Formats: sequence, structure tokens, C-alpha cells
Amino acid sequence: MKEFLKGMDDLPKVVKIILALPGLDIIWSVYRVIKAYSKNDQVGMIVWLLLGLFLGWNILAICDIILLLLNDQPLYYCFKEGTSSSKNDAVDVDYTDKKDN
Repeated sequence: MKEFLKGMDDLPKVVKIILALPGLDIIWSVYRVIKAYSKNDQVGMIVWLLLGLFLGWNILAICDIILLLLNDQPLYYCFKEGTSSSKNDAVDVDYTDKKDN
């Protein structure tokens, strides 16, 4: 999981935009769900899963393309922290595996 998030964050901008095209935007929907899981955001996982299933091919694709052009990050909002994605969001994500204490 951490490799997927890091790999997606490190992609060149052109590749990110290609993956945001309608039909391929499912990849960014999976990214959002995994990112919500990595932040332990259960509400985000459910919301992003439902939005990806019903809006991923049109509205989210358009939002992703616009945001990728502006700040090199797809649409993301963390419901647990109340923050949206930013250019430095990749730094804020803990890519380590979750371990139960």
C-alpha cells in the first residue's frame, strides 16, 4: 500500500493527468481510498469509495484534471483531519505499515 501511494505521488505530472482522464480515473479513486485508509479515516474510505463508483468517470475526472494542473495532486479531502490535499500532502502521509500495539 505504501509503495502504491508513494509511486502515485512520484509520477510525472503528464502521467498523472493521463490517469485522470475519464475511464482511467478509477486509479485515482483507488488512490483516494488507500490514502484514507493510511490516515485511518473510515468516513473518507466510504465516501471516496461511493464517489468513485458513482462519479469517477465524469465529475471526479474533471476535478482531478483541474487540480493536477494547478497543484500536481488529485482531489482529496481527509474527513478525519478536516484537511484537503496540498502540494506537500505527500510529505504528510505516513508510508509505514500500520502495526497493532
